[in-house]
Amino acid sequence: MTNRPIHIAPSILGADLGRIEAEAERIKASGAEWVHVDIMDG
Repeated sequence: MTNRPIHIAPSILGADLGRIEAEAERIKASGAEWVHVDIMDG
């Protein structure tokens, strides 16, 4: 077992992209320190 910290990063992909600013604030308010962003350019 390792002593390294575990980071949980919620994905912005699951957010309501029409309300991205509010969703980002919701993630921040949850205590998350990281946000996972998928770049899908086809």
